[in-house]
Amino acid sequence: MNTIPARQVWLFQFGCWVAFAVAALHVAIFLTGRVDLPPHAQLGLALMPVRPYAIAVPGTAPPAFMGIVSALSLTFALTFVTIGAAGLAIVRRYDFTPRLLRAVAGTFALGTGLMLIVSITLAFSLQTFVLALVPICFGLACVPEE
Repeated sequence: MNTIPARQVWLFQFGCWVAFAVAALHVAIFLTGRVDLPPHAQLGLALMPVRPYAIAVPGTAPPAFMGIVSALSLTFALTFVTIGAAGLAIVRRYDFTPRLLRAVAGTFALGTGLMLIVSITLAFSLQTFVLALVPICFGLACVPEE
């Protein structure tokens, strides 16, 4: 069995921990960063139709626009927790190989890189800078040393 270069394992694990940090930062800002909108603006957001984003369950009212935004925001954070946890679980396996590391790191780099592009184009913020570390770490982890 080939040994995995320590640099690749370190970058991969660091990427996993940064994914956790992205999730924690995102949830912290979500919980503490509420904007106090004037009542008429809150009402307008609550009444905005969300037909393109959510299909209402028959017999219920469609979800409010801000409810959809909140759900997607928390789902984003949970996705990063899942990526970090899956990566650390893979590293802890006894039969972890360089080929598996490169395949998983490449997949994570591609997925989080696409999320970074979405963040840059639609929601450029402080979180975008922290998010940028994740695909960089995974991308570098999938490059062999030789």
